[in-house]
Amino acid sequence: MVCLACQAHSDKTVLNQFISGCVSYKLDSIQKHQKSKSHEKSVLIEKAKKESKSDSKACKFIQTLNAENLKKFEIFFRNVHAMIQHNRPLSDYVWMCELDEMKEIKLGNTYRNQKSVNVFIKAIAETEF
Repeated sequence: MVCLACQAHSDKTVLNQFISGCVSYKLDSIQKHQKSKSHEKSVLIEKAKKESKSDSKACKFIQTLNAENLKKFEIFFRNVHAMIQHNRPLSDYVWMCELDEMKEIKLGNTYRNQKSVNVFIKAIAETEF
């Protein structure tokens, strides 16, 4: 009798009867193997490989972070675009970001300076023209 999960994913340097083939069919030895750390690790690896990568906790966490950042950048780009459309000075950008913060729109502390305005303007110009 062999443990397929341990055979596929266990450390080959560790001696384990359930990798090479166990001749003991005692319930006690099977339960002892099932509770062993090496078996639990092998089962977790097996489960992780079968699980879709887009369903993993790490992927979902990154997607929520990306969604939050996309919302922030959308606001930044809209502010800059509005400034350009209405011929406002670039110095108004910082003020507009502060206004958004007062409206409880969380923008964070990055991309809130006049240097960032130039980067956003360049990106807008590349897409519109």
